[in-house]
Amino acid sequence: MQKLCVVFGSTSDKEKVLPGIQQITKEISDLEVEVQFASADNTPVKVARVAPRLISSDGPNVLISGAGLSNVLTGVLKTYSDVDDLNIGIPISDSSSDGLTALLSTVEKPPRNPVLAVGVNNSYAALNIANRFMRGLKHISVLGEFNRENTKETEEVKRQLTNRGIPFKEYKAYMDVPPCSVLISPFNFGYGIGDFQRMDKQLRLGNGVQIAVCSVPTMSENVTDYICALDGTEVTGMVSSMGYENAVIVAAQLTRNIDALAKINEERSKKSEALNAHKGLLVKGGELIKL
Repeated sequence: MQKLCVVFGSTSDKEKVLPGIQQITKEISDLEVEVQFASADNTPVKVARVAPRLISSDGPNVLISGAGLSNVLTGVLKTYSDVDDLNIGIPISDSSSDGLTALLSTVEKPPRNPVLAVGVNNSYAALNIANRFMRGLKHISVLGEFNRENTKETEEVKRQLTNRGIPFKEYKAYMDVPPCSVLISPFNFGYGIGDFQRMDKQLRLGNGVQIAVCSVPTMSENVTDYICALDGTEVTGMVSSMGYENAVIVAAQLTRNIDALAKINEERSKKSEALNAHKGLLVKGGELIKL
């Protein structure tokens, strides 16, 4: 029996996310899902108590969480993870922004610190991806764009994979991609959304997962398009806009590439050491003084 745990920030989210959880456990008979509710803003002590339920000693782990508005919860739970753990965020819709605020706060993470964000309220996709990750994935593919505008973005993904020693194969047409692939799909809103949605259907035939990465700045396109980009997808998540490095890291996590992840962890450690060593500044009379 495969057991997963998912944490949501409010009990008011139940009606939005429980149908997807119920559906995935009907389809995968040996999967059970524990659902917890804890708020990073309102019940931080409970978050700390619940977090170990997502972590096993033999790892790697998958940490699944979701909340509305700022979705602080996913960011807080991410601090409990190691570099080889997969973090999946579920943005929850709200009455003021339709889920845009939650989507942006979930997906837009700094380099080398990715969260794979599924569509708004899409608990089904989050658990589907998590189940595939826990059962093992192997092959990485890159989907080249069908228009010349995004050629350089695809090349950047390939460069990042090559620099980290991660083997991959490039495909120009979605119907040629093996459905067992971990697929990185650069896209923009003028071209590509339909392609990665069709690719999502292709990957459902196997045990594949798709990592979508937008090749334009977040708010340069229609807000509605951004919210709806992942509508109807079941095995697709999105990383930060133009976050090609983060897309590659998620691919390494999904395929458990130990060597690549060790290198990434070393890079993160160097940055952490430098930040920890900085003693801060004092500002007095307009002058900056090191503490």
